Amino acid sequence: MGRRIIKIVILATLVVGACVYISLGKESKIQGLPVPLFAKYIVDDNPKDFKYSRTGTFKVTLWINGWKETYYEGELTKFQKNKREVLVFQPTGDNAIYLYEEYHGDGSLGL
Repeated sequence: MGRRIIKIVILATLVVGACVYISLGKESKIQGLPVPLFAKYIVDDNPKDFKYSRTGTFKVTLWINGWKETYYEGELTKFQKNKREVLVFQPTGDNAIYLYEEYHGDGSLGL
């Protein structure tokens, strides 16, 4: 009985540790916006594009760091934290995510 409890505790610790490690973020090119630890920055022709290799834990990383999903339509998702808004574009068939942050005086994103 005692060995079984020890095995369960060790397994639970490994699972929780793996989940935490996967959801850890690192700073993106947009200051204050985390991207998953395994996402790689992809240099693009357009300097306003912040392109990263896609990882499945992107939304979890943002959620853990306090970003809220405020708008979702197809491949476009808008996240907000305080008064900052960031657009995340995840095109189908492309193994990348694009990040955009725009500032307008009226608070709109200019879509």
